[in-house]
Amino acid sequence: MAFAFENLHVYQRALDFADQAGVLTEQFPDRYGSLADLLDKAAISIATNLAEGNGRRDKSSRRHYFGLARGFVQECVPLLELARRRELVKEETVNQLRDDLENLSRNLSALIKGLDKGDGPPMRGGRDNYRGDRESSFVSRDRPSGTDGADEFHADGSDRETPPPHDDSPAEPPPSAE
Repeated sequence: MAFAFENLHVYQRALDFADQAGVLTEQFPDRYGSLADLLDKAAISIATNLAEGNGRRDKSSRRHYFGLARGFVQECVPLLELARRRELVKEETVNQLRDDLENLSRNLSALIKGLDKGDGPPMRGGRDNYRGDRESSFVSRDRPSGTDGADEFHADGSDRETPPPHDDSPAEPPPSAE
C-alpha cells in the first residue's frame, strides 16, 4: 500500500462499513433516495476524513479531520435507526452495523488520544509523530483467522488484549548513593 493511512486498521474498517452501507442502501426503494444518499455519504466520509487527516502535517489539523470522521460515525446512527423504523433494514442488520460503528468510534477516539500522547499513526513521509522504537498501535496487524481486530484499541490507545497486572506491593526504595 502506497499511503500510510491505508495501513490503519480503523481506515480498513471504515472502508468495510462504507461497503456494507452501500450494499444496504442499493436496496432502498426510490422514494427513500435521500435517506440512502445521506447514509452513503456519511459512511464514505468516515474513511475519507481519516485519509485527509493523515495527510496533514500538524496535530491540530489531523485531530480536526479525525474528529470529523468520528462525527460521521455518529451521523450514521440515526440514519440507520430511521431506515429500521421505515422497515428498510432488519433489526439484526442494524444492530450489527451499530456494533461496527461503536468499534469505529472507539478506534477513532484512541487515534485522537494517541495524537495527544505523541503516539498517533505515521505522518506523510515518515515518522514525524510516532515512536520509531516500536510499531505504532494504530497500524493494522496480521490476525489469527476468525478475528476481526474490532477490539484493537483500548482507552489508553494500546492494543493489548488483557489489562496490565495490578501490583499492590510497595515500591522498593532506590539504592542509596553511598
